[in-house]
Amino acid sequence: MKIILALANPSEYIFLDEPVLGLDANHRHIFNKKLLEAYARRPRTFVIATHLIEEVASILEKVIVIKDGLVTEEVLVEDVLRKGYVVSGASPLVQEYVADKKVLETDQIGNFTRSVVIGAIGEAQPGLEFSPLTLQDYFISITRKENE
Repeated sequence: MKIILALANPSEYIFLDEPVLGLDANHRHIFNKKLLEAYARRPRTFVIATHLIEEVASILEKVIVIKDGLVTEEVLVEDVLRKGYVVSGASPLVQEYVADKKVLETDQIGNFTRSVVIGAIGEAQPGLEFSPLTLQDYFISITRKENE
C-alpha cells in the first residue's frame, strides 16, 4: 500500500527506502514497471535507497553513493557501465594481464582470480574471460575497501 501511495504522490521528489524489500520477484518486476509508468506520466526525481542494486540498475539514470552523510560518488549509470570490465581466469594469467591496467579490485579464490578493471576491453586472450562491468561490480569495488 505504501508503494502505491508513493508512486501516486505528485511531489517533485519521491524518496523510497528499500521499496521492494520483502517482495517476491514478480512483485519487484511489477514495482519497477509501475515506477517507470509513474515517471512517464509525470517526470520527477525518485531517490531510491536499496541494497538490491542489480534489481534496479535497469531503471536508474544516476547513482549517488552516500557515506556518513556525504556524497562520495555521483555518476550516470551509462558512464559506469562503459567505464570498465571484469576479467577472470587462472591467477597468473589475470595478474599478468592487469599488470599495466587500472584495477579497482581483485578477488582470488585458489588459483582463480577476478579483477574489476577501468578502461576499454583489450583483445581476447586465451585463458581469460571478459565480461561487462555491472553496476553492482562497480559499487562493491568502490565501497569494499571502506568496509574491510
